[in-house]
Amino acid sequence: MHHSLIKKIKNNQGFTLVEVAVIAPFMIIVVVGMLAVLITLITNNSTAGGKLNLTYDVQSASNNIQSNVRSASAFLTTQSGGFTDNYAPPGGWDYTKDGTASTANNSLILNSYDYIIDPTNNRRTIPAFKGTSGADCDSKAAILPTNIIYFIKDSTLYQRTLTLNVTGATCVPPRSKQSCPEGSSTGLCQAIDKILLKNATQLKLTFYNVSGSEITSPNGAHSADVTLGAERMIAGEKITYNTTVRMSILN
Repeated sequence: MHHSLIKKIKNNQGFTLVEVAVIAPFMIIVVVGMLAVLITLITNNSTAGGKLNLTYDVQSASNNIQSNVRSASAFLTTQSGGFTDNYAPPGGWDYTKDGTASTANNSLILNSYDYIIDPTNNRRTIPAFKGTSGADCDSKAAILPTNIIYFIKDSTLYQRTLTLNVTGATCVPPRSKQSCPEGSSTGLCQAIDKILLKNATQLKLTFYNVSGSEITSPNGAHSADVTLGAERMIAGEKITYNTTVRMSILN
């Protein structure tokens, strides 16, 4: 019995140094392999999530533009007369240039009308009429116009709204507010330019007339192919996404 107890104790002493030396390299290989697989899974998941988020952001910006194009009255080459923008790029707004007056990208300039409520809810509402004091608020009064400008500056896609400095009476309070860059202090600024897309790389326009034929400028255009692009660094990899949508004026 004494001999059996000694043998049992010896059997419970664990691995010898020789056994550990033999097993350790295999264990290290297994652990390193599992870590490599785990890191790859995490990286792939981050990349896939980044692609999905980038796609959503670009599509959301495109949807915003399309909504305003649908309710616009015209594509413009420059901002309309009567509108003041103290923060326009050098030389003023021009559809062939971006927010820094560079020709790297286009600017989309729309002539639209002020509505009592947001027209993007798919309901046609009465515009805010402009007239002199005492004018009848009916369809004979002048419609209060606005300019909506989409442009890229510092790798960010912005939406700027220009409104008229109305001195006469308006039948309803204007919904649209003149927007300017953040931190602006001029008296005309009543809102901040809307940020639609960060890390934006592309805003390109191709215009078409009512027959669907391509034309060289916004003059007389009924629709436009609007190409938006953006890029981001995700897990050390550059992710890009571009989309082109044909957008038409419905008025």
